[in-house]
Amino acid sequence: MEGLVQEEIKELIETFKESADAGRPISTQNKFNAAVLNALWSIVSGQRYSHSDPILKGLIEQLTR
Repeated sequence: MEGLVQEEIKELIETFKESADAGRPISTQNKFNAAVLNALWSIVSGQRYSHSDPILKGLIEQLTR
């Protein structure tokens, strides 16, 4: 489980770095939700999604509503 969490943290950091390198403000809206949901989904199904995957984004939107 620790490995799953570390993998999500690495992708989260990369997402933040990309925004910072592009000179854009860093938006944290739903970024942490994506990491948590992805870690839980990996435990349940053994599958994970990229943080930019439309399926993951759709799930987060539904949960947020």
